[in-house]
Amino acid sequence: MKPPEITESVRNRSFALFAGGQAISMLGTFAQTTAQSYVVYQMTKSTTLLGLVNALAFVPLLLIGPLAGAWSDRLDRRRVLLISQSVAALLAGVMALLLQYKALQVWHILLLTFILGVINALDLPAQSAIVGDIVGTADVRRGASIIAMVQQIGRMGGPALAGFLLAHISQAGAFWLNAASFAPVIISLLLIRTQQVRQPANGRSLAQDFGEGLRYVWSQPRMVDLFLLAILTVLFGFIGPTLWPEFVATTLKAGPDTLGLLTSATGVGAMIAAAVLVPWSMKHVQHPGRMLVILLLGIGLMQIANGLAHQLWLSFAVVVVSAICVAGTLITAGGLLQQMSPPAMRGRIMTLFQMASWGMQLPGALIAGLNGSFFGAANAIVLSGLLLLIGVAAMIALRPAIRHWQPALVNLTAGEVVA
Repeated sequence: MKPPEITESVRNRSFALFAGGQAISMLGTFAQTTAQSYVVYQMTKSTTLLGLVNALAFVPLLLIGPLAGAWSDRLDRRRVLLISQSVAALLAGVMALLLQYKALQVWHILLLTFILGVINALDLPAQSAIVGDIVGTADVRRGASIIAMVQQIGRMGGPALAGFLLAHISQAGAFWLNAASFAPVIISLLLIRTQQVRQPANGRSLAQDFGEGLRYVWSQPRMVDLFLLAILTVLFGFIGPTLWPEFVATTLKAGPDTLGLLTSATGVGAMIAAAVLVPWSMKHVQHPGRMLVILLLGIGLMQIANGLAHQLWLSFAVVVVSAICVAGTLITAGGLLQQMSPPAMRGRIMTLFQMASWGMQLPGALIAGLNGSFFGAANAIVLSGLLLLIGVAAMIALRPAIRHWQPALVNLTAGEVVA
């Protein structure tokens, strides 16, 4: 039997269509992400270059994210997503063609990764904020949790599919799969209905609109805490795409099948977090900040255990637990921010969240890649865990109020957070 929270949300036809499209699309997205890391490592044998490729995907988010967030509050988010998803499908097809005809070079990967990063920078604010447009502010945290849950289907299955395609079919197969997987998303966007509260321009520039969102976040200490926790999570806890190709090859002495299996372990953990941990915490946890601190400590400890593991079964187990903690942190923080955000400001606030969290993959990937080059992948994973534990200790010492915080409600007309 479905949990009541899921049943009620799925009865919303538009939400069910959107969630279904996301679940299928994520299969292709994570298949391509895994295959791309494998292809780059096979071409270069360099964790530094792997770090550069992964970092390039997030440079545009930091450069144009502020404008994208303000745009998403002004423009029709559904149309923005239709355009961005169509272009992303085209880029996946180009990469597949280059691989199919053995014409792919490293500079192609760098260029196409950067262009896709631009598309994602425009896409992410609208994709995050449109959940509230579909289900309404009262159910936005529940809706965000369900979207995160169905996306984990892709995180589980995509890497495994990539491993199978890389080992038994062709390197291009994962990219063709990704290109095709955008079709359900595009169809769902054509069918859904949304109720978006747009931010009128009123003669103001996009920079002024973004500044308004930034000032609002800065005025809310608990929002700042959520941002800081997400930054630590992604900076030191999301290093798999950079270090795992070498870790699998040199420490586990295995090939693409194992890389796909290990990457799928993150999906297993994230699915557990989205389907079990987050819904349970929404009902039973009165102090989510305290839970988030515990989850970050878990990520650091699991990173250390993963770096020290030399058997696949042990690596798989600790990656699952680590992924539960990572996904639990990001889903909870993102859901709370959506719940706390005034509807007309939601796109800008979620853009800031994407910049502050996922944007940290840029320095995180570069740091992990350099550490991998100097110390080896296994030692670099351990070092990332130690740095995360130090960051959490500093957070507890400098911002102790997060441990006792109880979420507030948002006054939707005034845009003020009230107890």
